[in-house]
This record gives sequence, structure tokens and C-alpha cells, in this order.
Amino acid sequence: MSLKHGILGLLAKGSMTGYEINSDFNTSLNFMWNAQQSQVYRELNALEEKGLITSTTIQQEGRPNKKIYSILNSGLQELIEWINQYEFEESLKIRDAFVMRIFFSEHSDGSNLPFALHAYIEHHEALLNKLIDIEAKYIHQVEQQSDMLYWLISIRKGKFTFQANLNWARETLDLLDQYKGKEDVNHE
Repeated sequence: MSLKHGILGLLAKGSMTGYEINSDFNTSLNFMWNAQQSQVYRELNALEEKGLITSTTIQQEGRPNKKIYSILNSGLQELIEWINQYEFEESLKIRDAFVMRIFFSEHSDGSNLPFALHAYIEHHEALLNKLIDIEAKYIHQVEQQSDMLYWLISIRKGKFTFQANLNWARETLDLLDQYKGKEDVNHE
């Protein structure tokens, strides 16, 4: 996925401000794609320059002007072409600095790892609960709107991912405890 296509996908559902797009990335899309606010606005400018979206400035009294972005037919066509590729290889590319640190932990005393794993578990539990809440809040809309089915499928993928991460972290803590027990026996 690219940020460009995520923005086009959001705008295909309706016009939005940059703030609303950024908010959606930080809530419902966060488990698929992480985007910083500066990246979102930079990409919005690039999409507008490429003629894939357009913007309208709304004058507001006492507040900064509001810019509303809308997708153009060329942007919708770009989105559809991207969607129809259904390439999964990109999702297999992993960049996980946390796991890489664990991989090289033999070069440290490892005393911080259990604390880090507990924090990891807490973080992933919060993310999983957030998706469960989002799903519960909107599940009834699947019957009313067919496009919500695809949203539900994506949310469930996120739930499986967070649950797998939780399982891995808990098993890792158990493995560390087992190894520590054997190590203590060997030193006696």
C-alpha cells in the first residue's frame, strides 16, 4: 500500500479535510498503514499537482481557512487500477526493529527484554481492543452498506495480526522464564 492510494481510497468515500484524512489514518487505518501528519499533507499536495484530487478553500471567520479535498475521476481510476492488482508480496516485507533487537540480544544481558515484552503486550492489547470496539460500533452497517464488508474483512485481518503478536510475546516471556530457570540451575 502506498500513502497515495490510502488517501485516494478515503477520498473515494467522500470529500474530507486534511485533518479528517490524518485522523482516519490514526484510527481505522493505523493497523495497515502508519502516516505522519506532515506526510499526509505533503502527499495531498503531490496528488493535487498530479491532477488526481482537487481542493476547495472554505473561508472561516475567526479561524483558519479550511481546505476540502475531493477525488477526481483520474484519481478514482488510479485507485481502481491499484486495487485490482491485489499484490500481497509488499505485505510480506517486514521492518521490525523490535524483533531485530531481540535477535541480537545475546550481546546484552537481556534484563530489559521482559519489561519491553510486557509493554509490547500492553500496547498490542490496546490496539486489539480498539479494533474490537471499532468493529462492534460499525458491524451493523455491513448489512446496510456493501462496501462495509471489505472494511470488516480488513479490520478482522488487523485483529488476527494483533492477536498473533500477543501470542508470540506471551510465548516469548514463557520461553525466557524456562531458559532462565535452566540457566539458574546450571550456575548452582
